[in-house]
Amino acid sequence: MADVFKAALDGDAMGQRVTHELTGNVASAIAGTTALVDPDRIILDGSIGRALRPWLGELQALVESQVFRAPEIVISELGPNATVTGAIARALAMVTEQELPAKLPPTALRPRVP
Repeated sequence: MADVFKAALDGDAMGQRVTHELTGNVASAIAGTTALVDPDRIILDGSIGRALRPWLGELQALVESQVFRAPEIVISELGPNATVTGAIARALAMVTEQELPAKLPPTALRPRVP
């Protein structure tokens, strides 16, 4: 897909057509999400999301034409592994929360007699 984005930026008609169609589809998805949950901001990530940076203005305008109150659309600055890193961090936090009860029962403090 990177080749298509590069071709579009280089002025290739087919690359521009593909990116225009993709931008329209992403705008429709954002508009649908906005109608459902009314977010203040949409953060694009992944190889496609980051590759859309040159078309961010077009994408924003398309969304604004479809919804009452458009969210701010930004490209993530956290890098290509942010989603995976965040998922791992959350999973570790969940395991830690399950293994460390908020309050120990009184019997947990008594020594065990064999």
